Amino acid sequence: MRCVLVTGGTGLVGSAIVEALPLGVEVLSLTRHGATGWTDEDARELHAAGALVSAGAGHVVGGCEAAHVEHVRGDLTQPRLGLSSAAYATLAARVDVVIHAAGVTDYTTPRAVTDAINVDGTRTVARFAEDAGAALYHVSTGYIGAQGASVRGRFGAQVYLDSKRAAEQVAGACRTLAAIVRPSLVFGHSRDGSASSFQGLHRLIGLLLENQLPLLPFAAATRVDYLPRDLVGRAIAECALGGFTGELWVTAGAHAPTFGRVVELLRAFAGERGRHIDPPRFVTQEMIDRLLRPMGGPALARRIELLLALTSHLVEQPLPSSLAAVPPELEAVLLRGTAHWAQRTGWEAAPEAVAT
Repeated sequence: MRCVLVTGGTGLVGSAIVEALPLGVEVLSLTRHGATGWTDEDARELHAAGALVSAGAGHVVGGCEAAHVEHVRGDLTQPRLGLSSAAYATLAARVDVVIHAAGVTDYTTPRAVTDAINVDGTRTVARFAEDAGAALYHVSTGYIGAQGASVRGRFGAQVYLDSKRAAEQVAGACRTLAAIVRPSLVFGHSRDGSASSFQGLHRLIGLLLENQLPLLPFAAATRVDYLPRDLVGRAIAECALGGFTGELWVTAGAHAPTFGRVVELLRAFAGERGRHIDPPRFVTQEMIDRLLRPMGGPALARRIELLLALTSHLVEQPLPSSLAAVPPELEAVLLRGTAHWAQRTGWEAAPEAVAT
C-alpha cells in the first residue's frame, strides 16, 4: 500500500483514522479547510448562512502534523472534489485506498446541507475512487437500521439517518467498494477524553449537566452505544490496511451502558464538583402523546420535539458488533470525555448557583 486518502481528515472520526495510520503509509487528508480545520469563525459564518442551527455546535482543531500526512483542500459538494482537472488527475494517480469519513453528524444541521454532504458528497467520492481505481471504505453509522424523529422534517435523527441510508446505497453502487464500516457514537479519546468537536452525545451530556433535561423521551434501559475515538480510528485504519471486505460494525454492542446508568454517572460527576443535577424522568411515547403534548403547552411541545429529534434513534437492544472485545472501561471513557467537555466549555469554572 502506497497512499491512503481520508476524507474529513480533521473531523472527529477522520482525525482519529489519520492518527492511527502508521509511518510507511502515505496519508492524504482531504478537508474543506486543509490543515487548519474548523474554527469558531467558520461556525459563525455557516450559522449566518443558515447551514448551522447553532453557531456553538463545537469546532474542529487543526489537522495532524506528521511527516507522512499531507493536507489537501477540497470540497465534496463540488465536481472533481473542488479541484482543477489537472489536480484531480494527479490526486487520482496517487491514491490506492479511499477512506470516506467526511460527513454531517450533527443532528441539528438542516436537511439540504446534510443531504448535499452525506449523499451527494459520497457520490463524488465514489466517482473519485473509481477514477483512481482505489478501494473504497465508506464510513456509515451503527444506527443505520434505527428510526428517528425530526423537527418538522427540517433536521433531526430522521434526516441524518435517511441521508446515511441513501449514502450507503450510493457507496454500494461503487465498482471499487471494499467495505462499509458502521461505527457507534464516537466520543472522546480513551486516554484523556479529548475530542476535536462536540457532537450529539456531548450535547445531551451538556443539557443534563446544565439541568435542562427534566424528562427523557425513552426508557431508562435504552442503551447508549459509544466508543472512544481512538478505538474507532484504529479499527477503521486496520480494516483498510488489512484489505477487509464486507461490513464492519465498530460498536460496543452488548457492552453499551444504559441511559439510566449514564445519568447516575453524570449526577455523581456533577456532585463531586458541587453541582446538583435533578434526575430526569424517563417517559414513554404513550405518555408523551396522551399527557404531555396536550397539557404542556407550545413551549414544552417544542422542547419534546427537539429531544425526540436528538434521541429517537437510541434503542434498548444492543447494536451488532464485529469487535472481538470492547474495552471494559467505557464508564471511565464517558467521564473523561465529560471532563474534557466541562473544561472546554467553561462549565466546570462557571460561577453558577448550585441548584437545590
